[in-house]
Amino acid sequence: MVQPHRPLRAAFVPAPGRQRGAKVARGDLARELAEAICVIHFACHGVAEPFAPLRTSVALPDRGLLSVADIIEHQIGPTELVILSACETGLPGFQLVDELIGLPAGFIQAGARFVIASHWSVDDAATMVLMAKFSEFWRGHGLAVAEALRAAQSWMRTLSREERGRLYPDFDFSHSGETGGLPYDSPYWWAGFTLTIA
Repeated sequence: MVQPHRPLRAAFVPAPGRQRGAKVARGDLARELAEAICVIHFACHGVAEPFAPLRTSVALPDRGLLSVADIIEHQIGPTELVILSACETGLPGFQLVDELIGLPAGFIQAGARFVIASHWSVDDAATMVLMAKFSEFWRGHGLAVAEALRAAQSWMRTLSREERGRLYPDFDFSHSGETGGLPYDSPYWWAGFTLTIA
């Protein structure tokens, strides 16, 4: 059964009355995120800083970097899920061997229940396909977050090039670099995304 949910807002959508592309301070962004949000999905670039993990960030269009330190400083409040569709967003810092400091831990500390993040550089097209299928399994079929991610990853392994073309006829996959009839059968394309649970 699909649970009722609060409205979904993308983190880079301007607040009411603000022009798209207007510069926003990181604190303002964090305060906007603290509004009642069920899902925060970042589809952007990740900046991993393993030797300075509080500086690990997501790079937001027209807003600069949102770092682990910013996230911890400005609580986002109760949020069901944060999705970090960006490269290396799940990498922890290397300074403290007995503590994990990184974006997933920062979002959990700031109020998120679940965080999906990547452990290596990910392909944009493959990530789009994975996250679309994850959303379908989670919201459309009512699977739990962990089960929806696992199901989407398993589905990608068997997705044929022809079926992908039927599902996404307007998307150009020519720059992806995958080969063969099953373009995502290698774990490289989908296994980098893991789930952190509060």
